[in-house]
Amino acid sequence: MDGSPAAAPALEEELEGILQQLRTAVNEEAWEELPELDRRARRLIEQAFGSDPRLADASGARLRAVLEALSAFYSEAVPDLEQRRRATLEEIKALQAGRKGVSAYQAARRSG
Repeated sequence: MDGSPAAAPALEEELEGILQQLRTAVNEEAWEELPELDRRARRLIEQAFGSDPRLADASGARLRAVLEALSAFYSEAVPDLEQRRRATLEEIKALQAGRKGVSAYQAARRSG
């Protein structure tokens, strides 16, 4: 990279930025941000395996490291997020069952 302000950031830098944004979104439970961040990450990964990616490190070592970090993040985050999703669904079901119980109680009380 030539360091000029108009130069596009290297692919590694973009991937590192997306990885940090993904981590932040998960930690802050900003679920609405995750789909777009995931799409951006996938586009960058496709670029990494395309012809002539913009690399800061010609050896590819930095790119490999950030791709491994991204893979590790997904390996850890996806099961955790799936567990959170299941727990949330169970909470919703419990709330719905409670609401039905309250409605039944109120209906019985009014008729009785």
